[in-house]
Amino acid sequence: MKIIKIDESALGLLRQFIALIGASGSSFRYFNSRPPEVVRNHVVTLLGLDDAGTPVCYGHLDREADTVWLGICVAEGHTGQGRGGKMMTALLEAGDQAGVKEIKLSVDNNNLSGIRLYEKNGFSLIFRNDKISFYRRTRPV
Repeated sequence: MKIIKIDESALGLLRQFIALIGASGSSFRYFNSRPPEVVRNHVVTLLGLDDAGTPVCYGHLDREADTVWLGICVAEGHTGQGRGGKMMTALLEAGDQAGVKEIKLSVDNNNLSGIRLYEKNGFSLIFRNDKISFYRRTRPV
């Protein structure tokens, strides 16, 4: 998978990913309430392309006030192939390069593969309710 950084000039590729998300959209609801143009405000937005150039994985670091939120989604039919791990590595590297000290995320409690990925990459649980868990990662010094 080739990971590319995108901005609003690549909104067509992002729209293509959103259209292909499939069942993965049930746990990645970011674009349910935001237009693709939200990438203008991101620290970084990345797309993972398969060998045919089709976007099959998405990731962002989104600054909201003083908090940077991480989001990752792998399109239906492309999970279980290490794509989420590759995207996570790229996002954390981009965050480090941008000087981001702390990253937070939320994840559905039934998304066990996502939780394993986040914990493997240094995220620690900070709060859990019946449906969602919140995690935080502080950049190593």
